[in-house]
Amino acid sequence: MRKVITAVLAVEAPMQLSLLARRVSAYFGIGRVTERVAERVRAFAADRALIGSDGDPDVVWRTDQDRAVWPVVRVPALASETRRSIDELPLAEIAAASLVVLQRHQGLSAAALSCEAAKLLGIARQDEKVGKRMADGVLVLAAKGLCAVDGEQVTLAS
Repeated sequence: MRKVITAVLAVEAPMQLSLLARRVSAYFGIGRVTERVAERVRAFAADRALIGSDGDPDVVWRTDQDRAVWPVVRVPALASETRRSIDELPLAEIAAASLVVLQRHQGLSAAALSCEAAKLLGIARQDEKVGKRMADGVLVLAAKGLCAVDGEQVTLAS
C-alpha cells in the first residue's frame, strides 16, 4: 500500500485524502471506500507525506513539496477519471486557479472569479457548494496578500 500511495502522490499531490483513498482502493479492486479503508490510507500516508495546510486539514502533500508554494493547477482531460469533484480539490489549488484567472483579468466580481476559476479546474456546474468552496479558496489567496477583496470585487494585490 505504501508503494501505491507514493506512486499516486508522485502524480497527483497535493490532493484530498478522500481522493487518495479512492485511488488506492481502486488499485486494490475495492469499489467502495469505507471509513476503515480511509483511515488505513491516512495511517500509511502519514509516514510518507505531509497532511494538512491552509485551513484544509485533509489535503496530502508529498514531503518534497513546499506548502508555501502554490501548486500547479491541474486542468482535467476529457477522460472522466481525471475529473475531480469540488470536495476533492485542495484549497491551495483553488486559490492558485483563482490567481491565474485574476492575472488574466486584473479584477473580477467574486461571482465571475468563482465561475472562471471553477471552469479552469473542470467544474462545470455552479451551485452553492461550489461557490462556497471557491470563495474559501479566494480567502486563502487574500490571506497570503495576493488579492484584495472589496465587497463583491476581487483584484490583484498591488
